[in-house]
Amino acid sequence: MHVRCQNFQNLSDFKTCSQQTTCDILARQDMRTTQSYCRAIMSEPDQNPVENLSGIFQAIDANLNRCIEGLRVAEEVFRFVQTDHFLARQLKDTRHLLAEVGKEFSRIDLIQSRDGHLDVGREIVGSQEMSRDHLSNVLNASFSRAAEAARVLEEFSKLVQPDVATRCESIRYRIYDLQKASELAIRNKNLLEKIHICILVDAKKSNDEFIEFITGLGDWPKMIQLRDKDADDATLVERGKTLTQLTRNSDSIWIMNDRADLAVACSADGVHLGQDDLTVSDARRIVGPRKLIGVSTHHVAQVEQAVMDGASYIGVGPTFTSQTKSFTEFAGTNFVRTVAEQFSIPAFAIGGIDDTNVSEVIEAGGLRVALSQAAQDANVLEKIRSALHAIAVRAGATGPSQ
Repeated sequence: MHVRCQNFQNLSDFKTCSQQTTCDILARQDMRTTQSYCRAIMSEPDQNPVENLSGIFQAIDANLNRCIEGLRVAEEVFRFVQTDHFLARQLKDTRHLLAEVGKEFSRIDLIQSRDGHLDVGREIVGSQEMSRDHLSNVLNASFSRAAEAARVLEEFSKLVQPDVATRCESIRYRIYDLQKASELAIRNKNLLEKIHICILVDAKKSNDEFIEFITGLGDWPKMIQLRDKDADDATLVERGKTLTQLTRNSDSIWIMNDRADLAVACSADGVHLGQDDLTVSDARRIVGPRKLIGVSTHHVAQVEQAVMDGASYIGVGPTFTSQTKSFTEFAGTNFVRTVAEQFSIPAFAIGGIDDTNVSEVIEAGGLRVALSQAAQDANVLEKIRSALHAIAVRAGATGPSQ
């Protein structure tokens, strides 16, 4: 082809090339079509240019649709089943990014190249294609389909619209991040389904006193967080190992506050991080893939970050004035309400919660609370458990055991 076709400024430039007849036909369509055609036949000079271009656009059309469809299925999971507005919105935004990519190709090229009857892939059906035994399988299949299609779009775009390929690559990595956040959202919700109360406990004066307090809580599903800023590492490890023994073979789990290294040393079920502690990613490198990682959040942006980082659960607060911590600002029950309405990640309202105000948390949509002072009084703790159990039953969930 004439060299001017690489850097043409208008359609008349094509009149001088060796493919004059073909270009005259394409010139009746639009600039984008002619540019795509030129790139395709220059990259594969030994092949029939018209057939080559048709196949390229057929692949682009098929995978653009496949990617959008996969994301739409995932979006509907969080829109209707998980009722997670944040993840549903992220998936919808990604679909819209793909739609914008599609506009970079001539619509007539894509439609004219579409030929389902001649697509040999239609007859190739995997053995598990028509079987899904769990919602997580639906989600996994949809994300895998979307990511694979995004990669095909990226590679085929390089032939006709190289500048689009980098956008496809960015979308592909965005899909990977959303797959991680989405699959973990379902997993963590299931893992913590029975746990609605987190007990914050210090190291006490002795291990015997510590054991007496923990056993005195009773045998019911709960999270216990070991949090003591004044205790040395040796004491924390001793108490941690005690908790591991006491919670083994029970429905309760325990979390080490702040210290990912000590969580591993004590075989804790996880670690809880503040905003000034390790990142979720850094903590995950220490504790491994199976342990829970919780994150304290004080506004919506931190919740969004925690979800995308793969946090297992979040603390939401401070809700009320606390006797164990002092705060200059309070997120309050409005924050609890926002999180309950927008996110599906397990969220524990924290800060000054007791039997006199737990109803406000519940009215705001909160189903989980973290307790410190309130857990020291058995009667107060029982009232809170009963209130959460009642609302959980009404919501169709399994609440704190009675």
